[in-house]
Amino acid sequence: MRKVKRISLTILLMLAILLSSVNIVNAESSATFNLTTQNTNVKVGDEVTVTFSIGTLTGLTNVKEITTTKVYDSNIFEYLGVEPQNGWEVVKDETNLVMKKQGGISSGDIAKIKFKVLKEVENTRIQLAEIDAVGSDGEVYFEDENVNAPYVEFKNISKPDEKPDEKPDEKPDEKPDEKPDEKPDEKPGQNPGGNQNEGNNSGNDQKPSDQNTTVKNDKTTATTGKIPQAGEPYMLILLVVVAGLITVILFIKYKNTKVK
Repeated sequence: MRKVKRISLTILLMLAILLSSVNIVNAESSATFNLTTQNTNVKVGDEVTVTFSIGTLTGLTNVKEITTTKVYDSNIFEYLGVEPQNGWEVVKDETNLVMKKQGGISSGDIAKIKFKVLKEVENTRIQLAEIDAVGSDGEVYFEDENVNAPYVEFKNISKPDEKPDEKPDEKPDEKPDEKPDEKPDEKPGQNPGGNQNEGNNSGNDQKPSDQNTTVKNDKTTATTGKIPQAGEPYMLILLVVVAGLITVILFIKYKNTKVK
């Protein structure tokens, strides 16, 4: 009986040592991951790219599988997709993002994740949470609180492209108002046909026509008005001559009558 007790105690001690060693290994394994972007001063309509990369690993090498949850406000950001880096492959891309790499890796970029800004807001973030990572010689789980949840924070997302909105407002107000005022004032008088050359030609066509009209009018008046003016003295002369002849004839007749 004593031997059985000793054997059982030994087995229990060995099991306790093994369990404690496993807990120690799990407690020592940890990992940090990074999420970065080049520009946090974005506007509505801009495209945002965040880079997911390995930070530091403790008790874990050659990460070969990662599972994480994309956390963001879908009213502010539209998810465009993920671009794997350094040989990583996308296994699943929904709310959870699952990626694998043959042979694993201990550092470097994992993926570039793209979004489009939909709405202006004062403060928001894009985050990768609940990260589970499997390495060649260990694992880390977010439930054990030995892996972080990296994020990128965006502040004061502004309205889309304010300057381009001002320029279109200035152009229609200034140029369209100036050009229609100048062209109708200049071209109708100088260029009824559209081109300046045509306008000059048409102006030349009009002026000779006006001159010809006046010349014709002058000729018409010359044929109707100048004949009476030139005939008045001749008529007087004729009247005088006729009166003289009549007087002479009457005088001759009077003399002949008196002689008889």
